[in-house]
Amino acid sequence: MANGVSTRSAGHPSVSVIIPCYNLGQYLDEAVESVLTQTFQGFEIVVVNDGSTDGSDELCDDLARMDQRVKVVHFRRNYGQTAAMMAGFDHASGDIIVPMDGDLQNDPDDIQLLLDNGAEAWMTYAITFGEIAVGIGLIFGILTGFAAF
Repeated sequence: MANGVSTRSAGHPSVSVIIPCYNLGQYLDEAVESVLTQTFQGFEIVVVNDGSTDGSDELCDDLARMDQRVKVVHFRRNYGQTAAMMAGFDHASGDIIVPMDGDLQNDPDDIQLLLDNGAEAWMTYAITFGEIAVGIGLIFGILTGFAAF
C-alpha cells in the first residue's frame, strides 16, 4: 500500500513507473498524465527531479498534490540520469519497476503490454526499442526480486 492507496490490481502485480526529470517542464505534465490515464490500475509514479532549473521542481510538486499516486524525489543539483533512476528504484514500492523518459520518448501504452505478456514482453521491449534502462530494470528486478511475474 502506497500513500494509503493499494497499488495492487486484480491479476497484475503492482507497478512503479520511474520518470527522471531534468529541465523537462515542457513535457513532464503530459508524460505524467499519459501514465495516469492508463487503463491498468495498481501503480505509482515516482518522478525524480534531478536538480532542474526550469521550474520543473514546482511542476513535480503540483503533480504530486493533484494525484496521490505521484511521488516526487528532489535532488538539490543535477547528478545525472543514472543517479536519478537509482533514486527512483530506492523510492519505488511496486513489484515491477518501469523506467520511462520524461520527454515522452517511451509510449506509456506499452506498460499494459508488459503487464499482459510478462518477461517475454520486457525483453522484446528492451531489444526492439533499445531501451537500456528497461533492460537494466528487468535485470535489476530479477536480481533483487522486484520483478515478480
